[in-house]
Amino acid sequence: MNEKQKQNCLIFEDNQSNFELLERMARSFHLNSVKFDRLEKVLGYIELEPANLVIIDTDCTNGSPDEVTTRIKNLVPNCVVVWISAHETSHEIGPVVRPDIILTKPFGIMLFQQVLTPYIFSKSIPGYMGSGN
Repeated sequence: MNEKQKQNCLIFEDNQSNFELLERMARSFHLNSVKFDRLEKVLGYIELEPANLVIIDTDCTNGSPDEVTTRIKNLVPNCVVVWISAHETSHEIGPVVRPDIILTKPFGIMLFQQVLTPYIFSKSIPGYMGSGN
């Protein structure tokens, strides 16, 4: 992949302060963050622009994260999908509809980096400086 190519992190989060925290975390992997407040908009964007990482706050009620995860994985199979929630996720996770990572709030940047680092080194999220990608 071209090093100059923009690496996108799509964040579905309706709380601005939570978005800003997630944006800082994504920036630690040199990803450009794009905020969405509706899941349908994430799908529309990902059809036009590549995304390396999609973060979905499952506590936001306007859409189904499992359906969106399936559609994202169909469009961009190597895209890493992370679900975040303030409680244990109550969404049914079927065998096909699996996010790569589920994080329960609150969590800090160290945990975020720890769980994403294996994806960085497996080149699922290319472009992290120092990873050799």
